[in-house]
Amino acid sequence: MDTARGAGDQQGNTSVGELAERVGITPTNLAELKSGRAGAVCLTTLAALCEVLECRPGELLRGKHD
Repeated sequence: MDTARGAGDQQGNTSVGELAERVGITPTNLAELKSGRAGAVCLTTLAALCEVLECRPGELLRGKHD
């Protein structure tokens, strides 16, 4: 998952813990997604991240060769 959007919202004032809570995942799971260590991401989690961050999935996802 691309970390270009950062852990916070578009204003950059949301902590990792707050973002994880708003998305409905643990801060540890969010950290794994951000670092690229997660093997997969549930579509519901991706949708929730996009809703909270006001973005599209393509802005968060990046292939291994990008």
